[in-house]
Amino acid sequence: MAFAVIATAAAAAPPLWKVQSGQRTIYLFGTIDLLPPGTDWGFPELTAALSDSQMLLMVDDPNKESPKYESYLYTHLSGEMLSDMLHPLDFVKLQFIAEHLGYRMPALNRVRPWFAGELVKSAAIEKAGFEWAANPQSPDREGRMPTDGFENYIEVIEAFAAMPRAGEIEILSRVIRNLTKSVESHREFAGAWLEGDEIGLERSNATERGFFGPVGWDVMVARRSATWARRLVAILRGDGAFDRVFVAVPSRHLFGADGIKARLAAAGFAVERVPETAAR
Repeated sequence: MAFAVIATAAAAAPPLWKVQSGQRTIYLFGTIDLLPPGTDWGFPELTAALSDSQMLLMVDDPNKESPKYESYLYTHLSGEMLSDMLHPLDFVKLQFIAEHLGYRMPALNRVRPWFAGELVKSAAIEKAGFEWAANPQSPDREGRMPTDGFENYIEVIEAFAAMPRAGEIEILSRVIRNLTKSVESHREFAGAWLEGDEIGLERSNATERGFFGPVGWDVMVARRSATWARRLVAILRGDGAFDRVFVAVPSRHLFGADGIKARLAAAGFAVERVPETAAR
């Protein structure tokens, strides 16, 4: 029933922004992975922006093969287990959560803390009735445009793996202690996204920051947003072969004082909402 309310309330579309500098144009679109079942998030302004664009820029290029990265996701090579790192009460809670979500605890126990947090949170949101969006990172459903990525996937995993261990553990501990709140926060986030509610998205983004913890947010979100914003500034100033670029990144990277929109504004560029996608 909650999903029906979200769907009918979404009179507007997910937000889309436009940044222009001379002949250069960048479209900014924040993606979301898990949505209510059957959600069609396409809309005319998105189609028009894609048609106007010459290149699609995403987190990583899906056409490039990613190297093996198992050693960065699992800790078994060093013999460390989550049971050795977590507070005993948190590990007991994790065992209960794993059973509820259908994870085998012996396998989950070998996963790095940050990755375990991502797995558990996503699984809990799915359990609440959400489903993975089709091509959540790529709105170019026909695959007609050349694509590029901000980063190499293995470089991202390496950066996460190099996070201070205390920061990793904090991510997982916060997920364990706030799992119900995290699922509800995602429900609100999805509703705001579908409605084009920018204020609601900013609020949800601030809530999600708290679920990461300061170290986790800095490594997994803020630093990457800063790097991506620098590339976009370079594009707007004439770097690269394409004048019109469509950027699709997870929505959490767009909002807040350390988000891409704020960083582009600080660099002197006007980030304008495409009017038709504004909440009504």
